[in-house]
Amino acid sequence: MDNGNIEITMENPWKTTSKEVKYRNPWITVEEHQVVRPDGKPGIYGVVRMRQTVGVVAINDRDEVLLVESWNFPRAYTSWEVVTGFVEDGEVPLDAGKRELKEESGMKADQWEKIIEMHESSGATDDLKTVFLARGLHAGEHHWDPTEKIQSHWVPLAECRKLMEQGKIKDAPSVAGILHELSLVSPS
Repeated sequence: MDNGNIEITMENPWKTTSKEVKYRNPWITVEEHQVVRPDGKPGIYGVVRMRQTVGVVAINDRDEVLLVESWNFPRAYTSWEVVTGFVEDGEVPLDAGKRELKEESGMKADQWEKIIEMHESSGATDDLKTVFLARGLHAGEHHWDPTEKIQSHWVPLAECRKLMEQGKIKDAPSVAGILHELSLVSPS
């Protein structure tokens, strides 16, 4: 490793002998792979293929973060998180972030910065999440997605740390994006 650069040297130790799609919908595909494991023995590996997603950490000029409150269907609880959503076919992540911010909050932003790209669960999915910072916010018109019921809240950036520690903000793009911004305010 030199100057923060990482050299990837490992070759793929897995061999896929066959794969079968077990389930598909517009957002995910579940595959079962028949494999030869790294130890040379046969096995299976399940993979969830997901559409790429974005997260938007929208911060106003009072250093408040826009958090949306919505029902998280898979986990059956009310979630507080930054604006998130899927990247549509033919769309680049930045355009998806702008669209999702407008859909979920009615806001537009003048300044956009990519904070991080991340995999949420690299052992089971191929998901890629891109998290953006949005500043220079101004109100616009909501364009609600019919599958969402959302309430927006402005929360001071410093309070977000407490909400994460209390387990009230758990969503990976939210945690990563908010921690990134907190590290710039109070590096430790």
